[in-house]
Amino acid sequence: MKTNAARSLDLFQIDYEQLTYEVDLADLSAASSAQKLGLPADQVFKTLVVEGDRYF
Repeated sequence: MKTNAARSLDLFQIDYEQLTYEVDLADLSAASSAQKLGLPADQVFKTLVVEGDRYF
């Protein structure tokens, strides 16, 4: 699934890499995500993608 952030990068022809990791519902922090990916936290942009009903 492509996010709006990825679409924007595509539009401006900016190279990027999408990475995935196992989610720990007890720790959803960006720092934890960076650690799981083995990357410095200041190099990680976290975009969440969810499926389900929309509530307004």
